[in-house]
Amino acid sequence: MVMAAPAVIHDLAVRLSAMLSRGYQLREPAALRLAGAALLYAAAPFVLAASIGGVAAVLLQTRFLLSAKALRADLSRISPQAGLRRLLGPDNLMEAGKSLAKVALVGIVLWRVILADLPALLHAPFTDPKQLLAGAAAPVLHVILVVLVAQGAIAGLDFFWVTLRHSRKRMLAAVPKATVVITNPTHYAVALTYKREKQAAPKVVAKGLDSLAARIREVAEANHVPLVANPPLAHALYRVEVDSEIPAEHYQAVAEIIAYVWRLGRAPGR
Repeated sequence: MVMAAPAVIHDLAVRLSAMLSRGYQLREPAALRLAGAALLYAAAPFVLAASIGGVAAVLLQTRFLLSAKALRADLSRISPQAGLRRLLGPDNLMEAGKSLAKVALVGIVLWRVILADLPALLHAPFTDPKQLLAGAAAPVLHVILVVLVAQGAIAGLDFFWVTLRHSRKRMLAAVPKATVVITNPTHYAVALTYKREKQAAPKVVAKGLDSLAARIREVAEANHVPLVANPPLAHALYRVEVDSEIPAEHYQAVAEIIAYVWRLGRAPGR
């Protein structure tokens, strides 16, 4: 916008001035076509840039993951019952709530900016027509910049929320395959996996605090993953990043727990 706006506004002013100068000779359809063509020509650089930016943003967020699954025929999509379940599902309700919050926030910000620029906008019809577009450029740029800042803040929060949910789901999906879950036993839960033939050391595949720890314990119990209470070790391992091997100073303590779990697995009736 900074690079292209001055030239685009000048070109738009020239095109509209030429149209208005012989407006008395034009019929309404012809005038609308000329005005529409001028506006489309002016908007084209910004629409193209926004389209490229939107596609690039999606590809970057998904790490260039492309899937044709959404293009496949799915009869459940035309089922009213399935559609109603999707519409009233927790994910869609959350998305609807976020969309309403976004619209409300942008609307409030936009209204405050317009109020600040309202005196200049009300005075615009009484100025020289040649200066009309130039005079409108500042309020329009003001509105766009403020909306962009608001949308950027919303996008940042939304990206953080989606990433957090994705990490949570990925961790919970790894718990059923864990070797053991070490607990606090109420505040912390750390799931470890260890396969002698594939790993040099045990690896943290999930960890949680309070409510997430409780969820990890629930998933572990449902999938018969052993739970071992060791508050100091659980607190220490919670500092280890997910998908990382445990530090060497915890090898002995974790090895004893895993050996104990393996002995339980070989015990009669297990």
